[in-house]
Amino acid sequence: MRLLLRADGAERRNWLDLFSAPFDPSVEVLSQDGQEHLVLNVARLGASSTPREAYDAGKLAVREMNAIVARIVGKSNVTLTGTVRSFGDRLLVDFIMETETAHFRFGAGAARFQILDQHGEPIVEEAAPSIAQERYKAAAAQPILAEALAYSAGAPDWFDLYKACECLLAAGVKLDSGMKEVKQTANAFRHRANGSSRLPPNPPSLLDAVRRTRPCINRELDR
Repeated sequence: MRLLLRADGAERRNWLDLFSAPFDPSVEVLSQDGQEHLVLNVARLGASSTPREAYDAGKLAVREMNAIVARIVGKSNVTLTGTVRSFGDRLLVDFIMETETAHFRFGAGAARFQILDQHGEPIVEEAAPSIAQERYKAAAAQPILAEALAYSAGAPDWFDLYKACECLLAAGVKLDSGMKEVKQTANAFRHRANGSSRLPPNPPSLLDAVRRTRPCINRELDR
């Protein structure tokens, strides 16, 4: 069972570059009857027996991948629209519609990088997983970091950031002073109704807190 994705031209190229075969997860384009389908292959779908089960299992995977790609190229709004199955030599496409979407944006960047030699010629390296695939693999191997990644994705609120910090601590991460301010601020705002927690002397804004939290998670995924 594969996942059917929807992406615009630039994001389509980014995902094809960052999630290339034979590494997991991988993205490819399948053609049938003059139509092209952007398809995601991901190992965690192996146990899914129905399109709905595969779709539900794939939602978190696509969310994590959007968050990872956005940290690399600046944004990622790829959406999951259904599943693709093989039936003989034909593809069976099942569209599953939902109203909720999430958008991920972190600035500017590029998915593909080239290393040039002293003559300006590209150096062709042996095929290896991309940084996005390595981070996805690291998240899969450490579910608590995958949970932190999911909490920080999209447009997190203070409760989400507090939970992300709790996940980092549970993973054994030692928070630096900036992240300690994020956690204290998030804790104060989530308890604002009863005032049981105080803000730090210089509390970060929500946007600044997000900008501190996401790189912290990615540093741990890169270790």
